[in-house]
Amino acid sequence: LLLIDDGSQDSSGNICDNYSLADKRIKTIHKSNGGVSSARQCGLDNSTGEYVIHIDSDDWIEPHMFQTLISFADKNQADIVIFDFYRVSKNSIDHIIQKPSSFDHISVLRDIVSGRLYASCWNKLVRHSIIIRYDVTFPEGVNLGEDKCFLAKLLINNISIAYLPSPLYYYDVVV
Repeated sequence: LLLIDDGSQDSSGNICDNYSLADKRIKTIHKSNGGVSSARQCGLDNSTGEYVIHIDSDDWIEPHMFQTLISFADKNQADIVIFDFYRVSKNSIDHIIQKPSSFDHISVLRDIVSGRLYASCWNKLVRHSIIIRYDVTFPEGVNLGEDKCFLAKLLINNISIAYLPSPLYYYDVVV
């Protein structure tokens, strides 16, 4: 687990360090603020696991999310697993279904570009080796829509995709 402290001005860096001290599987990386693309790319550049997924600091996940996703990816030999999530607002928690119209990589790309599927990396588990194989990176200096750019670079390649109809992620939209 990589925790990227992108120049936080609060106590986030110390909180990350405490997690790293408590569990050797957790590594904290401190860097100067470079925006979300830079933070996500830092995570990719330091990733050594078989799979990659991004979690935003204001959201939360089901405790069994990693185990469930990895087991599902292995069972289905999937390069990407897309899964449902909860959209949390001040007045509601809504289950957002993310089933692609088809499992062909171009169809999934169309679903993302059209807005039918969320263009987020936090509800997509990705096999790390395909990120490396196709040299997919986050666009430097882009801090809005960086996930869509990353996913487009990934999905132009013939990769296997599976869908898990389980909401495992809580996307907090409360502002």
